Amino acid sequence: MAYLLEEIKKATNIYVYLLENGELKSSINKELFNQYNIKSVKEILDSMALESKVSIRQISDSIYIIPNIDNEFLGYKRSELKTAILGKQKMNIDGKQKDITLEHYYLVIYIIIVLLSKFYGGKGAMTKLTDSIELSEIENIISKRLEPFIEKDVTELEIETKLSISVIANMWYSATNDDEYAKIRTRKWFVKQVCVFLEKEGLANILDKTSLVPTIKLDRLVINHLLNGDRLVEINMLLNLKENEEDVNA
Repeated sequence: MAYLLEEIKKATNIYVYLLENGELKSSINKELFNQYNIKSVKEILDSMALESKVSIRQISDSIYIIPNIDNEFLGYKRSELKTAILGKQKMNIDGKQKDITLEHYYLVIYIIIVLLSKFYGGKGAMTKLTDSIELSEIENIISKRLEPFIEKDVTELEIETKLSISVIANMWYSATNDDEYAKIRTRKWFVKQVCVFLEKEGLANILDKTSLVPTIKLDRLVINHLLNGDRLVEINMLLNLKENEEDVNA
């Protein structure tokens, strides 16, 4: 189908805006928001999204651009995400400067996964389970989830979940939880890095330095996008560790 130059221009303007801002809210740019609902403009945007491995979705009064899982152009590459969450590529461990490793990256990703599982339902409920989590409780939650996997052979479980759970567990429990060790990366430090990253990305807010609260943006993305269809299966595979824990302890 041939499209008019004006239609292509409108679609391009929306696409560029989404690239720069991540979301297009009706309250901020109503004209551009309304153009998205023009059939021909939306068709052009769908084609652009397909070619660039993203999804463009309208959820209530906002339009989002969401990188696909295999997207390394708009989404973070693994090395970039590791740096974005953990900062510089060297950290002080036991008084020595050591490189941040993939194991550190796996740990912070696991923390994010657990936080999502605590905030949202994972079996098709499409509901939010809680409005906030106390920062002081996050460390306890992670410890409780990882304790069953310390120094155990969980190869089958790791294959199923695509997570190096035993490595993550041993790293978590080998890290000190004493805040007095300011130069050593503690469990609290890993939790803090994750929370600060989520806040920077507009996915959560840290209120009064005591609690983590998901934003409307995260609510919409998780409930309306991540917990639908094939993505629900993928997220469940990662989040539904409770049943697998029971298998390990049996």
